[in-house]
Amino acid sequence: MRNALSVARRIITQVAMDRRTLALALLAPLGVITLLWFVINGGLTRPTIALLGSPPSQLLQALQDKATIVEVSAAQDGVELVKAEKADALLDFSSTPPALTVDGADPSVTVVVAQVVQRSSMQFLSEVPLLRGIMGNAQPSVTLLHGRTDSTPFEFIAPVMMGFVIFFFIFILSAISFLRERTSGTLERILATPATPMELVCGYILGFGFFAALETILIQAFTIWVLGIPATGSFLAILAMNLSLCLVALSMGTFVSAFAATEFQVLQFIPIVIIPQVLFSGILDLRQAPGWVRFLSRIFPLTYGGHALRELMLRGKTLGSLWVDLVVVLGFAGLFVGLNAASVRRVKA
Repeated sequence: MRNALSVARRIITQVAMDRRTLALALLAPLGVITLLWFVINGGLTRPTIALLGSPPSQLLQALQDKATIVEVSAAQDGVELVKAEKADALLDFSSTPPALTVDGADPSVTVVVAQVVQRSSMQFLSEVPLLRGIMGNAQPSVTLLHGRTDSTPFEFIAPVMMGFVIFFFIFILSAISFLRERTSGTLERILATPATPMELVCGYILGFGFFAALETILIQAFTIWVLGIPATGSFLAILAMNLSLCLVALSMGTFVSAFAATEFQVLQFIPIVIIPQVLFSGILDLRQAPGWVRFLSRIFPLTYGGHALRELMLRGKTLGSLWVDLVVVLGFAGLFVGLNAASVRRVKA
């Protein structure tokens, strides 16, 4: 028993002296669960509905109680709002029965919109018989701009999950590989050569990037062709965005490894670097989250990469129409390449 207590005392002292491990063990879980609380509670509960025509006042009031109503003067205006993601649906009362047009890419949004319309109509059907004729027994015709009526929730999150899997494994690969270069003494020997810090960083990224690119192609091909996830956009455009995320993961992983002395310390960065990427990647709906949560999402590359992948795969957009997302992702990669060069320059000096 004395030996066991001695071992326990040594472990406790060792962990207590490692402030980074102690902080991650105690504070990181609290931060992650707090972010989860805000993000999950920020999901869509009050959709925005473009309204065409003049529904009965009772029904209009019921809709306004459950949704944000934006009146439009033409059906095409409402459809454009839905396509631009400024409205979740178009409810057209100029036809009988009313026509409901939704984006359809996200089945969860379709369900929320359908529930709001149905509950609003059912609220008065029993009290106002006139509504039965107007609403067609509360069953408006539904048109999907994207997706299918039998789309699964996984199909909506699959593009983002594909990007995240690529980002996660390549981040770990590059961080641990670059750490081994340092701990084995290889990096010190290379620093003695005339190679500049930027040349050194680019060489490592190109070397690791060859295998990372193969892994990226494999993951994308498996997701689309084996798992059967719909991809209405160009395979090459999707690959270009995934390779951009791959470049960010490589540059970020090599940069983070400079602050780790062991592989275990590399893994300690996962709660700080990886988990927030998941929360803000678009897997969870942030439209009704607090403003500071939405602002925080803008500092993570997977926010832009996930949005672009979803637009490419589910809505069939071109890479040219998503140039902002692509430029931001590549900007993150350039930033971390520069930080890597600066850290290597400091070591070489």
